[in-house]
Amino acid sequence: MRNDSDSDSEFPFSDRCDNVTMLEHGYCYGYVLCGLCYGGGFRIASPVYDLYNLIIIGILLPIVGCFGIVGDLLSAFVYSRPCMRSSVNVYLCALAGSDVTIIATAFFLFFLENMRKHSVSVAYYYAKAAPVMYPLGLTAQTCSVFFTVAAAFDCYITVVGSVAWRQRCCTVRRSMLIVVVIVLIACLYNVSHLFEVYVVDCWSSTFNEITLDVCPTEFRADPVYIQLYYVYGYTFVMAGGPVFLLLVLNSAIIIGSRRKRRRSAESHAGGTDVITLVLVVFLFIFCNTLALIVNVLEIGFGEHEFVLVAISYLVDVSNFLVVCNSSANFSIYYAFGDSFRGTLKDYLCTKRSIRAKSPQARHRRRQLTNGNTVMSSNTSESHAMLTNAPSDNCAALISPRTNATHIDDIEQRLMLLAGPKEILI
Repeated sequence: MRNDSDSDSEFPFSDRCDNVTMLEHGYCYGYVLCGLCYGGGFRIASPVYDLYNLIIIGILLPIVGCFGIVGDLLSAFVYSRPCMRSSVNVYLCALAGSDVTIIATAFFLFFLENMRKHSVSVAYYYAKAAPVMYPLGLTAQTCSVFFTVAAAFDCYITVVGSVAWRQRCCTVRRSMLIVVVIVLIACLYNVSHLFEVYVVDCWSSTFNEITLDVCPTEFRADPVYIQLYYVYGYTFVMAGGPVFLLLVLNSAIIIGSRRKRRRSAESHAGGTDVITLVLVVFLFIFCNTLALIVNVLEIGFGEHEFVLVAISYLVDVSNFLVVCNSSANFSIYYAFGDSFRGTLKDYLCTKRSIRAKSPQARHRRRQLTNGNTVMSSNTSESHAMLTNAPSDNCAALISPRTNATHIDDIEQRLMLLAGPKEILI
């Protein structure tokens, strides 16, 4: 920040703002020109690219992102329900949370970054929050990548592994622990982004007034850091490595699932839940492959001007695909996940769910379960079998249609359990 006591030697041309100070020195009234610190001060904008950027980042991205936030919040709600509790659903619930963060930060970093050219107020608040939003968005993206990998591993063990391995690895407690570990590792991996940018006062030649801008630090410009962290780290940790690993896991899941269905009659819900996760992984691979391609182009052909121009277009598409990936999972869950769709409908669309949760329903359930001691014992045993039974699918342990929290199903089970007891007596 500039103070009035600072000397003119620190801020040259403090009383001038003309072609000499701007074009030759990059200052106006003693303030550096906005955009100059990252090479954007006097770039001749391409009308074609500006229109392209406006359509992709300024229009499509916020529209898709708004629908995506709603879908991800619904996904997190459904997968956090007790009837949907399973090891892989813990990862999918965490994935929905990280996707909400990705969309929110992408809306800020990409959409508002595009809009700040048209409003000095947007430019000001963008620069104020960018040093926090930037590392937060990248941390959420790292979490999203490895939540997807963890879910794929869990599904692979469930489909291909033995019963002992499933009981050892595919538990809710272990999944929660892995989620916490992934979040901690993601924070440590992205902590360097906190030191990559800083905020400066600058002179906006577009609006002819002082505002704020975000500039890279010397640490961010260090060639060794760029080579190690952005070239090798991103390629192997965030893009190439996870994509390759997910391709292998997805192929193994598909083959193992087909073999398993040949050996035994697998439930329809279990099959659709496997398909759901396979499609989620394929969507991740599709939406993140372009980012890997862009990284390879920058590494191998970054010195060519034509490639740099092409990369500018590809980066916008890549950022848009990241938002699409975070937004489209809900559509897959709803279209292919029977247990997900059933649970969502029970909570949002049916009177049956409301009736089951009402005080009258709970009172009626207590009366039924407390009427016969033996019957209550059998009911508890039946409920435990339903809620703790090992699952052969990769989503809900219990289908919402058979979950014991629904009062109508409970009453039917109680009547069935009570009938034989009366006959025996």
